[in-house]
Amino acid sequence: MNSIEIFVNEVLAKQEDRDWLLSDPKTLEEGKRIAEKVKTGELVITDMEAGLLPLAIIANLTEYALEKNAALGIPREQTIETMRDVNVWLDGYYELIGVRGFCEYCWLRRHFTGDLFQVGRLQFRLEENNGLAPEGKTVIDTHIPRGGKLTVEDCLESFAMAEEFFDKHFPGHGAKYFYCHSWLLSKDLEKVCGENSNVLNFSRMWNYVDCEPDQSAQAVRHVFGITFVRDDINDFPEQTSLQRKIKALMLSGDDINIGSGYRPTSKVK
Repeated sequence: MNSIEIFVNEVLAKQEDRDWLLSDPKTLEEGKRIAEKVKTGELVITDMEAGLLPLAIIANLTEYALEKNAALGIPREQTIETMRDVNVWLDGYYELIGVRGFCEYCWLRRHFTGDLFQVGRLQFRLEENNGLAPEGKTVIDTHIPRGGKLTVEDCLESFAMAEEFFDKHFPGHGAKYFYCHSWLLSKDLEKVCGENSNVLNFSRMWNYVDCEPDQSAQAVRHVFGITFVRDDINDFPEQTSLQRKIKALMLSGDDINIGSGYRPTSKVK
C-alpha cells in the first residue's frame, strides 16, 4: 500500500474523513508534491490555513514516517497509533465549525516525520535542553493528547515506558529529565479544579519553573476551541463544568496562564 492507502485504511477513523480526503485528487497530488519537499527539508511550513491541503500533506507523509521509524526499530503499530491523533483534531474541528476541516498541520507534522511518539497515555519527543532542566544535553518533551483520563498511575506508566523507548531507539540521547510546557501545568488551575482532580494531580508531578504568561491563550484554545481567543470571552461556550468555571474566572479578570516544569528520569540519583 502507498501512503494514501495506509492513511485511509489504518489511520483515519471515520468514513466521512476518508471520503473528504479522497474527494479532490488535485489537492491530493498537490499534497504529495509538498510532502516530497518536507521530507528533504527543502520546505519548512510554519503556518497553514484550515482546509484539505494540510491533511493531504500529512497523508502523503505516512509511508515516510513508517519507514523512518522502522529503521530505528520502532514497531509499526506504535507509529500508526501516534498518527491516529489526527482523528482527535478532525473531530474537534467538525464539532466546532460544523464542516469537515483540518488546521493542525504544524503540530501533526511531528507525528508524520518521526519527531513525536505516542507512548502509553502521553506523547514524547526529544528536544535540546537549553536550560529547560537542570542537566542533560536533551530533555524528553512531554505532551498530553486529548482523550481519556489523565491519572497519575497512567502517567507514571507512560514515563517509565518512554524512558525505555528512547533508550532503546535513540541510544545516547542524553536526556535526564522530562519537560512539559502546558496549560495543564498552570498553578491557576487550583482556582477552578477540585483538590483531588486528575488535572491538579498531574500538574503536581512536576517541578515548576518560571515561564512567560500567555494570558490564557493555550487554555482558551484547548478548553473552548481553536477559533476562540481571549477577546471572545463573552462568546465562550459553557457546555462543561470546566468551561463554565474558566469563563467565570476570566470574566473576573483572571487568567489560566501556561506553566512549565521538569521531572527526573530514573537516571537522576
